[in-house]
Amino acid sequence: MEELTAQGCSICVPPFAMAAVYRGLGQLEEALEWFEKGVDGRDLTLVFALKSEPGYRPFRGHPRYQALLRKMNLEP
Repeated sequence: MEELTAQGCSICVPPFAMAAVYRGLGQLEEALEWFEKGVDGRDLTLVFALKSEPGYRPFRGHPRYQALLRKMNLEP
């Protein structure tokens, strides 16, 4: 993960992919950071998945996750 983030856009790993990796590692706070970056950067893959993706279920009760949904005019 450090290698991917250090290389920045020379590889261009999209925020949804970074969030998925952190989610898989169980690092929810880091995944939320990437969710926020994706929403701010209008990463459409992430934006569409936030509300419906079953893998994001562990985040659904988190206040930061709910704030992201409200930011996109989606009901938490």
